[in-house]
Parts: sequence; C-alpha cells; structure tokens
Amino acid sequence: MAKVRSLSDLPPAFCPFPWLEQSFDIHGNLQLCSRSKLVRGESGETLNVKDSPDPNSLWNCSSMRKIRQQMLCQPQLPEECRRCSEFEALGQHSKRTSFMRAYPTWAPDPQELIQSTDATGSTNLSPSRFELRVSNLCQAKCVTCSAEYSSSLILDHLELQKRDPVAFRLVRPVYEQVPKPSQNWATASGYYDWLYQNLGKVKSLYFSGGEPLLVKPNTELIDTCIASGLSRNIELTYDTNALLISEAWLRRWDHFDRVNIRISVDGIGDKYNYIRFPGPWSSFERAAQLLAAWKNPRATVMAQITVHLLNLLDLSEIFSWFWELFGSQVNIRSKTHWKIIRDPVCLSLIHAPEATVELARSRVADLATSLDADARKRYLDQMLGVFELVRTQSEPRPEYQEDAVRLLSGLDLVRQTNWRETFPELSRLLAP
Repeated sequence: MAKVRSLSDLPPAFCPFPWLEQSFDIHGNLQLCSRSKLVRGESGETLNVKDSPDPNSLWNCSSMRKIRQQMLCQPQLPEECRRCSEFEALGQHSKRTSFMRAYPTWAPDPQELIQSTDATGSTNLSPSRFELRVSNLCQAKCVTCSAEYSSSLILDHLELQKRDPVAFRLVRPVYEQVPKPSQNWATASGYYDWLYQNLGKVKSLYFSGGEPLLVKPNTELIDTCIASGLSRNIELTYDTNALLISEAWLRRWDHFDRVNIRISVDGIGDKYNYIRFPGPWSSFERAAQLLAAWKNPRATVMAQITVHLLNLLDLSEIFSWFWELFGSQVNIRSKTHWKIIRDPVCLSLIHAPEATVELARSRVADLATSLDADARKRYLDQMLGVFELVRTQSEPRPEYQEDAVRLLSGLDLVRQTNWRETFPELSRLLAP
C-alpha cells in the first residue's frame, strides 16, 4: 500500500523524481519525469542517452547535480518543473504533490534521498524507476497527436499536405526527426541491455509511447522480469490506447507487485472513433470490460482523458461512462486522470471560445453537485480548479476557431469523416 508523505517537513522545492527516476523523451533525451522540460547541458544542448557512455554518466551529470542542489537549497522549483509550479500556484495538485500523496512503498524515505546527496548534488543511490517511452510505433491516428508520437499519422499528414497545405500547417508540429518505428533509442543505445544487467535494482517500469504494447522489446523485458522471479518486486505503469489488451496481457501483469493501467479515452462511441481515429470504439470497449472484470487486487485502472476542444463539452459523459463500468468493482481501484493539450494550438483549451469553456465547466459542476462527498466528487472539484488555470491563461481569438474548422475539415478530406456530423453541438458554437 502506498504511503502518504508530507512536503511540509522537506525543503520547499524538493521533488523525489531526480533521486528515483531516470526518464527520457521519445528520442532518448534526458528529462526529470514525463511532465518536465528537457534537462540540458552547460551550453543548452540536449543530453541524449545514445551520446553517453552509459546511463550512469547521465544520472550524476552536472545538470542533474545542479537540479538536486536547487531542490534542496532554493525556495522555487527549477525551470524544468514549470508545469508543476503552475498547478501548485493555483492550489492544484501537481505530479510532484500527487506522487508524495501516494508515495510508493518501494521508494526510500525522502529524508534518505536527501541524506544520500553530497555538496555537489551527486547521489550515491541508483535510479529505481525507469520511463520507457522508446518508439512512436502506434496504430492510432489521434487528431491531437503528431507523427512524432504516432507512426500511423505520417501518411495521413502527407496526404493532408497535398490536399490542403494550409490545414497541414496547423497539425501538431514534429519537433524532431522521427526514426523508423521499428527502431527505438533504447535498443540503439543499449539501454535495454543495461536494464537487464541491473534488473535487481529495478522497482518500477513506466511504459509509454507511441503504443507500448506494440513494442516487442518492451514485451521481452516484461517476460524476462517474470522468468527471473523479480517481477514480484516491480511495479508497472502503462499509458496505452488499450486496443491490444487481452487475457494474455492480464495474466502477464498478474505476476507483478503492482500494476497501473492508464487507458486513453477521449470520447464515447463515434466521437471516440473520430478523435482517436479510426478506433474502433468496439475494440476499446471490449478491452475496458476485460479490465473491469480483472480480479487483481494489486491493479489500478485509470481513464486518461486528454482534454481539448473536441471533447470539452463531453467530459461529464466520459466520466460517467467510466464510473458506471468500474465504480461497482471491489477488486480494482479505478480513477480518472486528465491532461490538457497545447498542440495543435487551435484545439487547445487555452484558445477555446470562452462561452464553450464556461458551458463545459458548468456541466462538470452540475455532475459534481449530483454526487455524494466521495472520491469522484473530490476529483471533479479538483478539475473545476483546472478550469481556473485555463481562465488565467486563456487567449480566445476568432482566428483560432477558424483554424480549428480548417484543420478538422482538412482531415475530413483525407479520412472521409465529417466532424460537423460527429460534433453537432460544437459545430454550432464555432465559427462557420
């Protein structure tokens, strides 16, 4: 069972991730966690695992040492942690505070982490949690994603460039050249080999992507953990579109100490099929039902909702669907989790029409009012606070609405879909 840890008796900028987790983005660039900005070198360069002699050299590199020093000696979080700072400034839970509220039993006490650190910021502890976001291999073509994170989007975006160059310029930009989906940085750098050699130190594996269930080396790593008998000491976390979840995967996961499955759901039925094109919803719903019937008391199933213009008005429907399916289950802890997209810019909440955001907020508030004072109501109350964060950063302008219409209409040309028929209420609220 997780422990609750308070930050009140710790340095004000302390976060355990630089002492516990080794995390890289989808290109193998060093970061503090999945929410942080990239950790950069002395000259502002990215720090890539492929350019390092071994992962240990990055663990106590000068940039990591400086970050740990700042967390122990300064009142503010480092610049790399801006997203947590923004949430905490509004009184909302950040990844940092949420982790401390459910501090894992495998992690050393925070005071032990601090005591392991010398005057230079170097720690004598080894990382025990590893984030494997290793490839953009994915079968989904989500409207809110890019070819950087989904290999399947490449052809659609090339076709969009031919049919509507203006709409193509509105898709989420590819920030770096993406390797072939069959390649990944963890294979190219020998990172998997390093993990196998240090498997006894591994306490937590976090798989993301792309779609991590498609990545064969990830599956081989899981099977090795089971065969070695070490799986009982390892916690797993997956960010997955769930389309490949099967009984065979559930049996694999049964071997591990704890399992956190975060399934991506951004809409119901036809809206799911449009946003997470091509779906299908029937396959996702089948996987969700498998998870709801899964008799594993050490498992947590979470609905991971990416909030954007297309599903803003349907959040209450998504919450209700998830709670109806999982809420009565006694053997599974079920949660909902949201994140706000920033790209494509025209679909971001920050640029959504004020009237649309307010309508969405009122629907979430109405749902919260209808609930008893349980975890679901507390969750919705927290999300209402996020609407306040959106309000402070809001920049609604007519050109963003026009761009949203142009982008969606362009994708409809490529995919033979019709966003206005799928989202009739939103269609009426946006500019023609």
